[in-house]
Amino acid sequence: MKKLIAALVLFLIPLVIAQEAEIDLNHFGFGKTPQEAKFTIHSTGKAPASNITLYVDGKEYKTFNVYIGEGKGFETSITLEPGHHLIEARSLEGAYDSVEIEVSSGTGGEYIPPKQPEDLSFARTNTFKALIVVLALILVVVVWLLTRKQALDLS
Repeated sequence: MKKLIAALVLFLIPLVIAQEAEIDLNHFGFGKTPQEAKFTIHSTGKAPASNITLYVDGKEYKTFNVYIGEGKGFETSITLEPGHHLIEARSLEGAYDSVEIEVSSGTGGEYIPPKQPEDLSFARTNTFKALIVVLALILVVVVWLLTRKQALDLS
């Protein structure tokens, strides 16, 4: 019985470790002012992460009541005083990541929002082109069927 329990424990430990939650904290820029720092937080482990807490210089800043699965994430921004800061993200499952940023005291320049992907009209998509080709083929078949000579039925 002891051997069975030991074997079961030794079998389950790698499974638990392999499904450890991991997160990636990424600083990607500033908002309308240099004091507004923007971040993304993504789950990179095999297990989901939840209840992400942000810490600024070791002090709790904000908790996000979220549940993010593998490869998923969210975006947030926080307002900071000018200077050097350590931003940390921790999940309820123990996942952790940190990033150091420098916030300037200037007023900043003109705010340039991130470039959004261009929305293509339906006429410029491959679906539209494929639809045109299919309709043209159907039209050719219908015209061919209507114009071919019918064989005389002498029965």
